[in-house]
Amino acid sequence: MRRTLVVPAAGLGTRLRSSVPKALTTVMGRPMILHILARFQPHCERAVIVINPPARAAFNACLSSPPLPIVLAEQPEPTGMLDAILLAEEGVR
Repeated sequence: MRRTLVVPAAGLGTRLRSSVPKALTTVMGRPMILHILARFQPHCERAVIVINPPARAAFNACLSSPPLPIVLAEQPEPTGMLDAILLAEEGVR
């Protein structure tokens, strides 16, 4: 069975008072997104990560050698979690 992990990660980290997007906040020495990808890597063949457009460069730098193939989808406006998940549809197909 082919599985694709969808990660809605367009959060800015403002509640964390962080200067980086929430998914790139460091936990136990590495960005949260890398923990998530590593956790699901045995179960998924790729991941679609929905990001905020201004964060693309930071995600590209963080994901230079990801544990599985990645597609970045952009959520241009903060319109909610469901919209973020639906934006991943093209990358899933």
